[in-house]
Amino acid sequence: MMKWLKIFLIVVIVINITSVLKSQQGWFVRNIFTNADLNCIDFAGLDTGFICGSGGKIFRTINSGNSWLEMSTGISDEYLSLFAVNNSLIFAAGINGRILKSTNSGINWNVLNSGTLNILRCVDFTDSLNGKICGDSGIVLVTDNSGSSWQIYYINLPLQLNAIEFINPFTGWIAGYGGILKSTNGGVNWHYQYQDGYLVINDIFFLDENFGWSGYYDNSTFGPENLRTTDAGLSWINYDAGENSYSRSMYFIDESKGWSSGYYGNITVTTDGGVNWTIQNSATVQNLNSIYFIDSLTGWIVGDGGIVLKTTTGGVITSTNTVQSIATGIVQKLICYPNPFNGSLIIRYSLPYASQVNLRIYDIVGKLVYEKIYLNQTEGFREEELGSEIWNESLIHSSGIYLISIEAGGYFLTGRVVLIK
Repeated sequence: MMKWLKIFLIVVIVINITSVLKSQQGWFVRNIFTNADLNCIDFAGLDTGFICGSGGKIFRTINSGNSWLEMSTGISDEYLSLFAVNNSLIFAAGINGRILKSTNSGINWNVLNSGTLNILRCVDFTDSLNGKICGDSGIVLVTDNSGSSWQIYYINLPLQLNAIEFINPFTGWIAGYGGILKSTNGGVNWHYQYQDGYLVINDIFFLDENFGWSGYYDNSTFGPENLRTTDAGLSWINYDAGENSYSRSMYFIDESKGWSSGYYGNITVTTDGGVNWTIQNSATVQNLNSIYFIDSLTGWIVGDGGIVLKTTTGGVITSTNTVQSIATGIVQKLICYPNPFNGSLIIRYSLPYASQVNLRIYDIVGKLVYEKIYLNQTEGFREEELGSEIWNESLIHSSGIYLISIEAGGYFLTGRVVLIK
C-alpha cells in the first residue's frame, strides 16, 4: 500500500510541476515520443494538425495537440513538407521524388506519381485541386487535379528551391539558394524579384498579394537577415534579424506581428512588420524547422530530435518568483531575492551536475537585455549576485518587471523580478 502511495505522490508532483512550467514559460515542450527530425507542421483548423519528419514519420492530432498519434504510411522515406488542405485532405513530399496523399485525415496514404526522383522540399495548395511543389535542381511541380497528374517545370538555374507560396492558383513566389522568384501563370514561368548568389533562403511567407517576408543567411558574411515586401515583391528590403537568428521558418498573423524559428533553437518575434526582431526563449538548442500559429497566442514549432514546442502566450514568458522543473530526476529551484529590489539582486539555484550555465535577463515582452555565461559551474547549490552595475545599463535602466532565465544542460529555470528605481 505504501509503495503505491509513494508512486502516486511522485506522479502528482510531476504533473503539478509540469503544469506550472507550461503556464509560466512562453514556449514549452510537448513530447510526442519520437527521436525523428521533424521537418514540418500544419494545422487544418483549431483541432486537427499534422507533423512530418525523417524515417517516414507522420503524426496527427485531433484534439488541438493534447496528444499526437503516429500514422502509418508504409514508406520510410523522409518527408520534408506537408500541407493540410482541410481536415481530410493532406499532401506530403520528400526525398526520392516521393509525394503522398491522404483523403481520410491521414489514416491511409496513396503514393502519387511525381515523375521525378529529385528531393521535393515544399508543398503548397491553394484549394483541393491546385497545388505546387518545389525541390532540388530548380524543379517545380504543378497539379490542377488534386495530384492525379503533375506537370514539371524548371527555373532557369538548377538551384535548390526550399519554399513555395501561392496566394491563388496563378500568383505565387518561390525561394531557395540565391534568391526569390515570382510566377503569375500558375508556376509555368518564373522571373527573379531578388537575386544574390550568397543567400540561403529557407522559407517565404505571404499574408496576401502585397505583404511578404523571407528569412535567410548570407554565405559570405554569415549574417542572419530578413527580407520584407509591401508591394507584391516589386521591392524587397533587408532588415537585421537579430544575432544568430538564421531563420528556417516564418509565420505572420497580420501585417505587423510574426515569428521566425531557426537554427540552434532560435525563436524571434516582430511586432512592426519585420523591421525589428526580439529573441524569445525556446528551451532547446535543436534546429527548429517549422512554425505554425493558430491565432495570435497559440503556436507550434517542430525541429530536430523530435522536439515539439507550443505556446499559448505568443511566446511571451509569464512567471512567478520561484519556478520548479524536473531535470535528471532532481527538483531544482530558482529563487530571486529581495523582490522587489533596488540595486543588487541575489539569485539562488542548484545544479545536479557540473555544467555551463547561461544567465539571461529579458524584459516583459521577451526582449533579451543582458546575458552572461559561466563556462563550468560545479554541481550543487549556487548563489550569484547581480549587482547594481548590471541594472544601470542602458537597456535595463527603467523600473519594471524583468525575467531571469537560467539555462544548464538543456533545462531552463525562469523567475520574475520587479526593479524599483
